[in-house]
Amino acid sequence: MFSGLLYCEECGSVLNYRVNTGNRSIEYFNCYGNSCKRGFCSKTHYVRLDFLQEIVLGEIKRLTKFAAKHENEFVKIIAGQCENSLISDIDVKKKELANLRRRDSEIDNILGKLYEDNLIGKITDERYAKMFANYEKEQSGILERIKIVTLEVGSVEDKQMTSDTFIKTVRKYTRAKTLSERMLNELIKKVVVYQAEKVDGVYVQKLEIHWNCAGVIEFPEEVKKILPKIGVVNNPRQGVFVAYQA
Repeated sequence: MFSGLLYCEECGSVLNYRVNTGNRSIEYFNCYGNSCKRGFCSKTHYVRLDFLQEIVLGEIKRLTKFAAKHENEFVKIIAGQCENSLISDIDVKKKELANLRRRDSEIDNILGKLYEDNLIGKITDERYAKMFANYEKEQSGILERIKIVTLEVGSVEDKQMTSDTFIKTVRKYTRAKTLSERMLNELIKKVVVYQAEKVDGVYVQKLEIHWNCAGVIEFPEEVKKILPKIGVVNNPRQGVFVAYQA
């Protein structure tokens, strides 16, 4: 159920689901960028499924408990987060669109200059044909990407979950005791997995949950004090313990 939801903090790749060949009861995810041996990620970003399930369910329970007990403050925080997340998503897409259009214009100018240089004999016909084909291929890809990103901008603006919808969804899972694929898809956009690092003799692993609509929820310090703590310690292999860090 987590397939497609887990992303590597270092290289941004989607994590692969795997089963331990020596012990089939151990299911885990690790980074494609490291496991494919192409060298674009330096670490495994390994996380066990049972560890992940316990943490994510714990975070959902923390969110639903806060929503139930401190409704007004929860609504205020989520409304602000959803608005910021929407603005951020649209800004990223629009910046990409601007860069694509700028490059498209640059290529038009380059092709015009190439034509003039070929016309006056500064570059040979063979060289001109080769360069023209390369730039034309790049421009074709850019124009196709412009179409896709333009549609994505409209999709983000039209289909972005509103704060009201997200709040209703959170309330729906107030009594949830187990995870389901539907619950994950309705509440969580992605989970960013960090490499476990050794702190005071214990490996600590950070998982960053990006909620649908709200992104990463940053609760004020006074709110953090009243939220239930999540104490999850995993033993991925004998003698090695990993603790969770939000």
